[in-house]
Amino acid sequence: MPSKHWLRRVMVQMCLLATALFFTGAAHAQTKIMPLGNSITEGTGSSNNAGFRYYLYNLLSNANVPFDFVGSLQDGTGFADTDHEGHSGFRAEQLDVTTYLNTYDPDYVLLEVGTNDISLNETATQVRDDIAAILDAIHAQDPAIKTFLSTVVPRKDSAARQTTTENLNALLATLVTAKAAAGQNVVLVDNAGRIMADANWETNLMADNLHPNDAGYELMAVEFYNAIQGLAPTVDDFFDDFNTGPLSANWTAHPGFQVQSNQLVNTSTVDAWNNHLAIPNVITNSNVLEFSYGSLSNEEGRYFTGAALLLNNATTNASGYLLLRSATSVRLFTIVDGVPGAAVATVNGSVTTPPQAGDKLRVEWRSDDAGHHFVVYLNDQLDAIIDDPAKLQGNSVTTYAGMMVHGNTTDGVDDFHLFKQIDNTPPAFVTNLSATNVTSATADLRWTAPGDDGNTGTARSYDLRYSTSNITESNFDSATQVSGLGNPKPAGSIETFTVGGLQSGTRYYFALKTVDEIGNKSSLSNVLTVTTTTLTLSVDTFNRPGPSLGTNWASDPRLQIINNEVQHTATIDIWTTAVYKLARNAQEVSITWGDNATVFGANFSGVLVMADSFSSAPNGYMIQHSNERTRTRLWHVQNGDLTTMIDEGNAFGPNTTAGSQMK
Repeated sequence: MPSKHWLRRVMVQMCLLATALFFTGAAHAQTKIMPLGNSITEGTGSSNNAGFRYYLYNLLSNANVPFDFVGSLQDGTGFADTDHEGHSGFRAEQLDVTTYLNTYDPDYVLLEVGTNDISLNETATQVRDDIAAILDAIHAQDPAIKTFLSTVVPRKDSAARQTTTENLNALLATLVTAKAAAGQNVVLVDNAGRIMADANWETNLMADNLHPNDAGYELMAVEFYNAIQGLAPTVDDFFDDFNTGPLSANWTAHPGFQVQSNQLVNTSTVDAWNNHLAIPNVITNSNVLEFSYGSLSNEEGRYFTGAALLLNNATTNASGYLLLRSATSVRLFTIVDGVPGAAVATVNGSVTTPPQAGDKLRVEWRSDDAGHHFVVYLNDQLDAIIDDPAKLQGNSVTTYAGMMVHGNTTDGVDDFHLFKQIDNTPPAFVTNLSATNVTSATADLRWTAPGDDGNTGTARSYDLRYSTSNITESNFDSATQVSGLGNPKPAGSIETFTVGGLQSGTRYYFALKTVDEIGNKSSLSNVLTVTTTTLTLSVDTFNRPGPSLGTNWASDPRLQIINNEVQHTATIDIWTTAVYKLARNAQEVSITWGDNATVFGANFSGVLVMADSFSSAPNGYMIQHSNERTRTRLWHVQNGDLTTMIDEGNAFGPNTTAGSQMK
């Protein structure tokens, strides 16, 4: 295609300008490059069985770069240097990296592996760990070796395996960031993202289910070449106050976006969202976006001015997420091919004042196995936390972010700021976890909230766990996790939570960790030890003359003991209650129907629980086994009478009758 040839010419010209960057201080030495991996490195699917190596050879040669491909294998025709270490069918763990490095002593390693691992149904995490071991082995051999780790080429044999591939590629991006931060000489080359940028990649760029064709391999060569030469024009921090005239070339934007009165304004009169995106094209993989609502905007315009996040490219046809702040809530939508798609979630904002001109909106985001997470601030106050656990968009290894503004509105954006925030400061660990009340089944816990950075700010979440044995850092993840804690309060606030479902007379150990918005986790809190109270068994057999139930009961006098059984003696249809006064806060109740009970009579009796007083007219709940309906029913009891059936479900037991027990 003409556009493809044009791209090659541009890249070659850029290569000539950047040759000095490739070999600083080694003008006459050859850099040894080892292509390492599987059949994709070998070149299966290409017309000359050389794959990307053929095109990369030509790119480097045309730039007069002195290099030497090295490896024990030779495949391909049409070029002079066919050495490589692309082992067809190999998984990551099968690559004998130390032997290859000892034999050929490369300066650069081009690593692409993982396809065969996924074909054998290994998980993304397993493959990531095997690739991490390769990176560690290379670093241990020689920290000076630079590794260019490719994302795994997409596949079309199985939707499930392609999903695993995409999950793996997301993990590889995080892996490279972590390894580079730890001092390893490694960079990520997003070949998968480059291939999938073509909407018809399955037919245009693939030779079969697993391997690229010539066009696909040529794109891989360009990506490797750009990474080697360091040509990507990206920055880590981008700011634009729109005070220098027209929108700069650092933006890719719908033509409706213009700079007016030192603000970015969508001047389009089309009453739609369609492709109204403005995206900085010089920064990738950011995680914080800030902007101010401009003085030109009115209320409606501000509600239709949103942050475009986790975009898969820097074009007006990008896909990702749209985040909007309305008068009272934060709303998250997908963006599909430049147009808002499905509504993902809506969360009420904690800042009660609607956005005003001059207000600053800030969004921070991160991704993990539990989804994509967005933390929203309005004028530096925490406003909302909104999530997409399904990860409907935003899964590209390389992502962009910018603005999306509805057409035909009175809008304006000022002081746009996009950057990568590196947060290595975890929340402080809790030192005062304590129990304020303990029953036979519950423990009321209390502690002081830490912040997201030490004892400053507001953390993202708590991880509270308990066990019947001591909790340490090493076994914390094995303890039982408590759900339903809610979002943390600002640092210094008092937190309380009741843990239920505990066993009576049991010693429990409690500990918690705190997590910030980036995923940093605090150290273990102090370990709290509590022992639940022991249940006391109280029984009444009614083996006495009666007729009164006696002083241990608060009951309607029409409930009487007859022949050592309790009977309702009323002659009218009425519900009455009896509350046992010897047991407070009971955790378990059972009744047994007497010898004189009938199926019909048992149908109109049940267990009263959670009564609020020792009286014959309490409020609480009644559980009834309805023989007529073969249903178990939960009723609300008010002033001693059944008022509302709250819920019911199928009864799996037999009809209640004489001798039956309900527990």
